[in-house]
Amino acid sequence: MAELYVYYRVDDPVAAGSKIAGLLENMARQTGVIGRKLEKCDEPLLWMEIYQGIDDRMAFAGELASQERQLGIAGLLPPGQPRHQEWFN
Repeated sequence: MAELYVYYRVDDPVAAGSKIAGLLENMARQTGVIGRKLEKCDEPLLWMEIYQGIDDRMAFAGELASQERQLGIAGLLPPGQPRHQEWFN
């Protein structure tokens, strides 16, 4: 089983908080994988999502990309600051 770590910066933590909560809810409903969001202790605009127990990386990545588009997640990020994905086994 794989684990996915997604880290990124946000501009407005209030607006981003509700969108990311929706993203986590949608991913749990669509994939059965319950993710969680963390904020860096000394840098509150640097966030990370953690997804563990992923059976099918390709399907999960496709669903995540779809949810990101539908929810407009890119609009929450500072210009030139994309979300970064790191996969682990």
